[in-house]
Amino acid sequence: MPYPAPDAESVFSLEILEPSPIEYSPYEEKAGYFPEDAAPEDAPPKLLPRATTLGLSGHGPAYYYPASPFVVSSFLGFFILAPRLFCHSLDVIYDFLGIECLSSSASLQTSAKWNPVSIGRFFLSRLHVFCSYYPTITDQPPVTRVQKYSSYAFSIFAAAHITNTALIPLATRSIAASDNYLLLTRPYYQDMPFEPLLVVAPLALHVGSGLALRFYRRRQTLKRYAGDSATFRERRSVPWPKLSGTSALGYLATTLVAGHAFANRVLPLWVEGSSAGIGLEYVSHAFARHPAIAFAGFSSLVGVAVWHSVWGWAKWLGWNPASVVQGGAEGLLRRKRRWYGINAVAAAVAGLWLWGGVGVVGQGGPATGWVAKDYDALFKSIPYFGQYL
Repeated sequence: MPYPAPDAESVFSLEILEPSPIEYSPYEEKAGYFPEDAAPEDAPPKLLPRATTLGLSGHGPAYYYPASPFVVSSFLGFFILAPRLFCHSLDVIYDFLGIECLSSSASLQTSAKWNPVSIGRFFLSRLHVFCSYYPTITDQPPVTRVQKYSSYAFSIFAAAHITNTALIPLATRSIAASDNYLLLTRPYYQDMPFEPLLVVAPLALHVGSGLALRFYRRRQTLKRYAGDSATFRERRSVPWPKLSGTSALGYLATTLVAGHAFANRVLPLWVEGSSAGIGLEYVSHAFARHPAIAFAGFSSLVGVAVWHSVWGWAKWLGWNPASVVQGGAEGLLRRKRRWYGINAVAAAVAGLWLWGGVGVVGQGGPATGWVAKDYDALFKSIPYFGQYL
């Protein structure tokens, strides 16, 4: 049915079409949106400073820290090794040139005239006096050299380890913050080839050469007092060489270091297949769960290892009491001073390590959540003793 023509309402009649209230043109039609003139060429990028391209700036302390213990240890090792290598080379020069070692400056004063040769001889004599404090490489048997220089490599690892487990916790007073630095340096001594070169091989060579030296001295004693044709009974009657305090501490330290390496490196690899989750929190959890065992083991390890290392370095450097050849009251006084000085240095290093290890890490408290359960499972996996933990 059609609608009435003039009065009918429809859908279209309800729509009122009015102009848009927007009086300005759309944004896309604004002048300048599509500029007619081409934009000027961009300026060439600014070159980075040379220090930045070398990686020497623009980084925080955490960027530089991982290599810092090894850099410091390398410098220390250089200044220890360099005089010995230099003095060994100087002996070769003496033999080649036929220069006699002059013990005083009188040769320069009594020379007919001051010429380059006499001045050179004088300074070479002074260098020889300096080298008298540094025995040359050829003065020692091969086994002794192996034992000596293997301790240099292991000392680099020890310097990094005391930094991570004592100095950094003392500075940060936080287990979480210290663990970050520990994880940063871990690739430098737990990955190939650094772990075999800095830890395993030097330690094995040091212990093995120490045992070989003891058997070598035993053989020399038998040849001196019993001869080659001595019977078994006669050989047994000859006493073994006296065991020094440094050697006794070394054998004890070998056992303690092996237990420490098993608990922190071998056990996680054996149980979980990785030691990536082992850090300072693992140590603090052990102190919280088993304080007596953790304190006794950690204190014994630090004390024995530090005393052995300090006395060993004193022997290598010629600073131990046995190196004093002077007799009389003056020689006795010097030996006593060296004995007290070496023990004071060892006590200071051990105290610093225990302060950071026990005073900070040991007071960190137990871990929480699944991390705590994981650590407890590791403790219970220790052979023979885990069932009692």
